[in-house]
Amino acid sequence: MAVLFLLDLSLSTDSYADGNRVLDVVKQAVILFGEVLSEHDIDFAMGGFYSKTRNNCVYQALKDFGEDWTKGKQKIGAVEPQGYTRIGPALRHSKP
Repeated sequence: MAVLFLLDLSLSTDSYADGNRVLDVVKQAVILFGEVLSEHDIDFAMGGFYSKTRNNCVYQALKDFGEDWTKGKQKIGAVEPQGYTRIGPALRHSKP
């Protein structure tokens, strides 16, 4: 089994719900999932996406399949909201 997490890194994740920034909650959740999957030796990857118009879509590899979880965890902590939400290209780009 292999798992891919795709994180929305757009500016909409800079909003707040119940006093918590959405992106911070997302980071906490994927780090928790990553810890569990890593502990059970399940291969996984994590990527993020945002866009700067329909002609400039960004897919950011945060952790590749087979990459050490410690490195990926650090990349996740460093991401910040930017751009717009355009999930289609990210879904097409995401492949195991």
